[in-house]
Amino acid sequence: MNNDQIKEILLSIEETEIDFTVTMSGKESKKVNGLYKPESHEIILHNLNFKSDNQLIYTAIHEYTHHLVTVEQEKMSKEELEFLHGEAQKKKCNTPITNGYGQ
Repeated sequence: MNNDQIKEILLSIEETEIDFTVTMSGKESKKVNGLYKPESHEIILHNLNFKSDNQLIYTAIHEYTHHLVTVEQEKMSKEELEFLHGEAQKKKCNTPITNGYGQ
C-alpha cells in the first residue's frame, strides 16, 4: 500500500475542503504509530510499526480524524471572524453622531 492509496481510502470515508498529504516515514517508533501536523495538514505514519495493512489504515483513519477536526476549527474561526467583523461594521454605521451634548 502506498501514500496515494491510503489517501484515496481516507477520502472515500469523508471528503475534506482542505487538501492533506500522507507520508509513510519508513521508520519504526516506540512512542507513536502516526501523527498529524495541523500546520502543514500532513499525516505521518510510522509504517514499520505495522504488521498488516489493517493496522496501518486504522492509524491513518485516526490521524485523518485530527485533520477533519482541524478543518472544522479553521472554518469556524474564519466564520467567527467574518461575523465579528460584520458586527463591528454594523455598530460603526449605527452609532449616531452627536456634538458631545447628546444632540
